[in-house]
Amino acid sequence: MVSEEEAMFPYVNLAVNSTATQSSDYKDRFNASIAIDGIRTGALDKGSCSMTRSQSVNTWKLWLPGSRLGIKYLVRNVLLFNRKDCCGDRLDGAEVWLDGEMCGRVAYVEGKVLYNS
Repeated sequence: MVSEEEAMFPYVNLAVNSTATQSSDYKDRFNASIAIDGIRTGALDKGSCSMTRSQSVNTWKLWLPGSRLGIKYLVRNVLLFNRKDCCGDRLDGAEVWLDGEMCGRVAYVEGKVLYNS
């Protein structure tokens, strides 16, 4: 039986079993790995968001299982879940890259949480 959440998001979440890194951690508890745990509460204080320090350029990377060993994946969609508690506009202009090619850019919309590239 398919759960309601699976019906709404029929994608395989490869991120959950992956490795994430970011250019800096605002605090240790806001590291990149908490953003890929599958929890989408969208609240920093609930531990489901990562956060970098304020810098001119921030990066966030996801390494799929085995990708550093040459394993390739067919990726049809990249879903980004934005924060719900505040500061959602910080995602504006974020670029999504796959294998060295940009496949999307976030155009922030107030109140929007899910971005699809």
